[in-house]
Amino acid sequence: MGKVYLANAFSLSMLSENEKEYVVHIKEISKEEVKEIIKNGFFSAIGHESTSLLLSEILETKVELNRSAIQLKAGDILIVFQLLKRLPEGKILTKEEISQIPFKFYILKLIENRKQWWL
Repeated sequence: MGKVYLANAFSLSMLSENEKEYVVHIKEISKEEVKEIIKNGFFSAIGHESTSLLLSEILETKVELNRSAIQLKAGDILIVFQLLKRLPEGKILTKEEISQIPFKFYILKLIENRKQWWL
């Protein structure tokens, strides 16, 4: 298995430029499943303090604030924390305000693609 990352978004810019083709598997997972996956360590890509504090509370482990860009490679796993409500433009929410917003977790795994699936 590759590296495990925790983020609050997925972007195509996270894909490694060294690899040109991937299959991406995405599945919704529970908080308990996230806790099991990250128990042996993970890299945080959570860029907002209130989100890192909330995730630390939800997952019962320290989630570091880290605004670094990540580059996913085949075999890596990305856990995405997804808020299910659009936030007000420009408003910085407190931990308490964020905790009232419903959320989900998704797991994303990159698989090296050896066949052109779109043809």
